Amino acid sequence: MSKFIEAWEFPPNMTKARPDLGGLSLKKLGALSFEELGRFKQAGRFPDGYSTTDLTFYAPRDPGVHAVIVWALLQATHTAAVNMYGFDDPQVAAIIQGYTENPDIVVTLSLDKSQAGGASEKEILERFNHGLIGNSIAIGHSSRGAISHDKLVVVDGLYLITGSTNWSQGGEQLQDNQLTLSRVPLAAAEARAIIDLDHDDMLKQMAAAATGASTSAAAPPGAAPKKRTAKS
Repeated sequence: MSKFIEAWEFPPNMTKARPDLGGLSLKKLGALSFEELGRFKQAGRFPDGYSTTDLTFYAPRDPGVHAVIVWALLQATHTAAVNMYGFDDPQVAAIIQGYTENPDIVVTLSLDKSQAGGASEKEILERFNHGLIGNSIAIGHSSRGAISHDKLVVVDGLYLITGSTNWSQGGEQLQDNQLTLSRVPLAAAEARAIIDLDHDDMLKQMAAAATGASTSAAAPPGAAPKKRTAKS
């Protein structure tokens, strides 16, 4: 598995220059305005006339997809809601881990069961503070018994990440992927509702698995219920 250049300490030093962020420190990255994120495009800017509310990046051509994800998470002051299919990015995990320790920021994290069982994912999840009031971490599948394939992030009800990009060095820097960062509150609200519905469904799957109850209500018509192993 490919790795990022640097393994971050925890908590991350906010003023240290980071090679994986184009030499910026987390403090300097987080201080960039939405309009300045064009620096992470291959051309170093968005063309004149580009949308002022929706910014799209394409890996691996645009070198700053990873930095854009980190930037969005650094904007959190109240909430960070994530529904992620693949989560194997230790640097992003360090940011979220810090939020799970912060009583002022509520973290909602939903992960696909088939991906969350890997060694890297387990290591990441074990570091998160599940017990802080407001934090909620769920692992499961779609309401029809298939994979949960979303790559959705909503920060403070304003910033929304969508696209095909999984959180991994490969997904962000090697594979052909698309990531769009928008700041349209209505779109963020719609996505947050979907995240919350899927998260609640996964919590119910975990509760049913823990008690041995049937999960047939969440299965598609005609499909045999499958046992799910609860994970914290």
